[in-house]
Amino acid sequence: MKKFLVILAFFGLLIFAAGLSSQKTGAKKNIFEKGTQDELERAKQISLNILRGKSAERATGDVADFQVQKVEIDELKMAHTKVRQAIGNIPVWEGEAIVHLNPDGELSTITDDLKQSIAVNTQPNFSAKEADKFALGMYRGKAELI
Repeated sequence: MKKFLVILAFFGLLIFAAGLSSQKTGAKKNIFEKGTQDELERAKQISLNILRGKSAERATGDVADFQVQKVEIDELKMAHTKVRQAIGNIPVWEGEAIVHLNPDGELSTITDDLKQSIAVNTQPNFSAKEADKFALGMYRGKAELI
């Protein structure tokens, strides 16, 4: 009888300890499941918020100018948001990042090649009328111009 009570107490402690450890790990609920439009939009917003925080640390420009290329949720229920860096709506050569989110929406990692401290003037040096004049001056074709 004593052995039975000792074994019962031992298993009771194991179950109690397992319950405590699962609470400590703080298992979170998955927010990405099937890749619905809502989930993709949520992944996009979380990713852009993460990039906003990082851009202040690294001077990679205004995240509002970044162009979201693709958002997808894979078979592991992880979300991946690919963005292209842009300044004044002009893409930055090789300026890309992919934000990888765990199924619960937490940051897994960022794969990035964002360029830092870019100072570019995106204002044109001549008017649209002057651009037409330059193009017509270089035109050597026989097709009719519109």
